[in-house]
Amino acid sequence: MKLGSKAVYAQEVTGVWLRRPTAPRLPGAESAVKCHAAYEWAEAIEGFLAHIPCNRWINHPSANAGASHKLEQLSRAKRFGFNIPRTIVTQKPEAALRFWNDLKGEVVVKPLASGYIEERRKRDDSLIYTSKVGPAEIGRADLIRKCPTLFQELIQKCSDVRVVSLDGEITAVELTAQDADGRQRLDIRRREMSGVRYRVCSIPKKTQRRIKSLLKSYGLRFGAVDFGVDKKGNWIFFEINPNGQWAWLDLEAGTDIAAIFTKTFKRR
Repeated sequence: MKLGSKAVYAQEVTGVWLRRPTAPRLPGAESAVKCHAAYEWAEAIEGFLAHIPCNRWINHPSANAGASHKLEQLSRAKRFGFNIPRTIVTQKPEAALRFWNDLKGEVVVKPLASGYIEERRKRDDSLIYTSKVGPAEIGRADLIRKCPTLFQELIQKCSDVRVVSLDGEITAVELTAQDADGRQRLDIRRREMSGVRYRVCSIPKKTQRRIKSLLKSYGLRFGAVDFGVDKKGNWIFFEINPNGQWAWLDLEAGTDIAAIFTKTFKRR
């Protein structure tokens, strides 16, 4: 393959960092011929990349795909010994209401697949945040007949923790920010993460071992794992993102995750 004037050979590639690739887009009006050409471009690129051994990828696409299902993540995390929130996915209003009543209204709703809505015009794109289900919302439960909806126990957390693991090297950053009621912000991403305080923190050894085992079970070299920590110091597993963000932690929390990537690629 050529990149500009430079020839690149698959056997020379020491590492591939893969993050949310998009399909090739060709200029010009949409047509059947254009779609065919785009597929040919995609296959040519993927055919080259397929020659690179799986152990040089961070992460290999097949591993990313296998680790990207939120419900399966929760089930697997529980098997590995993590604390997880009580969770249901349903289209039945009566099931949602029963779950809400059982938890005395301490329930959140969150996206099952993606929290990003892409519109035709990029400026109209929007995010769906984790939100509390109050009496007004549960009173409109009939709306969930339209598609499966994930409801989860609201964890009374004191902080959020983003854990980044790469080839067994783990970095953890505690994120704290308060909502108007003085509680830890329900979804730390709200308000473009304004007012968030960052602190590099330690991880219980048992949790470290479980994180490493969880990533290994998926065949992942890299993963960003999100936890909530409650008043008793319990770590509650929320999800693992095999394509999770980490660079902003180097900027905001003074971590040096980039150096781990550099070191990892140099070893190959």
